[in-house]
Amino acid sequence: MSSVKNNLSSYLDLVRAGEAVLITDRGRPIARLVPLDAAASESIEARRIELERRGVLNRAEAPHDPEILRHLPPIPSVDGDLLVALLHDREEDR
Repeated sequence: MSSVKNNLSSYLDLVRAGEAVLITDRGRPIARLVPLDAAASESIEARRIELERRGVLNRAEAPHDPEILRHLPPIPSVDGDLLVALLHDREEDR
């Protein structure tokens, strides 16, 4: 698994070239990276169109602007305690 983490872009290059990559954890197969075929890609597009038609999904009207993220408030630093972070966030909203 650490090999996948450290070399993901290389493995994705293999997949782009049409190869299937078997991922193992301690010698036991756990996943396979395979190229997305055209039929699957068309299926995803058809699903997206259907979700838009039903009003479940709305496409962005403008291109993504990374500047928007610069105006978000900073995330408070909490020493790994999720409950404390949630309580802090709740108090700020009151």
